[in-house]
Amino acid sequence: MKKISLFLISLSLLIVFNNTFRWYQNSENNVFQFGDWLMNYQGGFVRRGFFGEIFFRIYEITNISPPLILFIFLIFLYLFFGIYFFKLLKKVQFNHLIIFSLFSPLAFFFPVFNSVASAKKEILFFLTLTLVCYFLPKINKKYYSYIFFISCSLLTLTHEGYLFYFAYLFIPFFLLLNPRKFYEIKNFSALTFVLITFLSLLMYNFMGTEEKIFAICNSIKEFVYATCGSYGPIHARNIDSYLSENWVKDLVYIRSYSLYFLLGFLPLSILHLNSTLEVSIFQKKFNSFILLILPFIITLPIYYLALDWGRWLNISYMSSLIIFIFLINNNFIKLKNYKSFSNNIYLKRVLISLVFVIYCFGWTVPICCNPEIKGGLYRTVKLGISSYERHGFELPEYFFK
Repeated sequence: MKKISLFLISLSLLIVFNNTFRWYQNSENNVFQFGDWLMNYQGGFVRRGFFGEIFFRIYEITNISPPLILFIFLIFLYLFFGIYFFKLLKKVQFNHLIIFSLFSPLAFFFPVFNSVASAKKEILFFLTLTLVCYFLPKINKKYYSYIFFISCSLLTLTHEGYLFYFAYLFIPFFLLLNPRKFYEIKNFSALTFVLITFLSLLMYNFMGTEEKIFAICNSIKEFVYATCGSYGPIHARNIDSYLSENWVKDLVYIRSYSLYFLLGFLPLSILHLNSTLEVSIFQKKFNSFILLILPFIITLPIYYLALDWGRWLNISYMSSLIIFIFLINNNFIKLKNYKSFSNNIYLKRVLISLVFVIYCFGWTVPICCNPEIKGGLYRTVKLGISSYERHGFELPEYFFK
């Protein structure tokens, strides 16, 4: 089971590589993938511009186009994420619930079935969290504050939305310190509060102006979409413009994504509910489920600010999955044995395989706007076949029946 799971994860990353290459080929018409990465400081300091400024400086020195630099950078991000995620999985004993968790519709195949989710900035958050979970237990605790400060600052300069997700990054630091006694973590907690407050104010005051956005678009006009500055991530926004728009979702939208949350988080929730937390927090014992639900509650404001609810669910789920593996590797939780629903081995395998295919590959969560459920593997294959046909390769009609 473990080898097959690792193969499927590798396959998902290869498909994301391919999606990223497609976005690179169409970078001039690409609004929301590469455009967000190419924001820079050519008009002055502005939100999300850190890596775009680095890419622009490299371009000035080497004359290599920023989209190509970004494409290479993204490949390395996905590659290192895959390598260190596999390293985290080495100690994990696989069972059916672990496998279902790895292939939840909100996990690795989310950007496969939603190709527009490929090449997004969350890969940097996933990699940062994975590296923290892998290396932090091996690092002297006196460096924790510096690591947390650098990680949070780097992520916020990349995308201000990650301010809502720092609770996931906080968990490994918190648990590897001594959460049994408050005085041993109060300095770190105070630093976290001050840092997040400072970064929030910084991003609020540098959301962008028309002059800055014009300078950004002018600096990369050869490489981005024609509507730069008026549509997409590279245009002047402030918090008031977000709140002045009608972001209050109708009942169908809320109901649909609430259901996707419950279904997508189901296997990971069952794992937490069937686990015991082996460490005391403030001299009290808690169920590990609190480490799943509390960080998610902290992210709820971003659902009011932006429409990409499927994307926010994906970031929360993947972060929760990485944290769960971290908890297992460091003996912070212990999985309970669960009884099989059938003693018939053949029947059990058939039913589990059927449920696995339907649940993990039969559907996916839409990223935004249209809350209706989307097809999974079948829809993706069909779209792939249509793409081949557009390029002159014809297939029989029964492929579409």
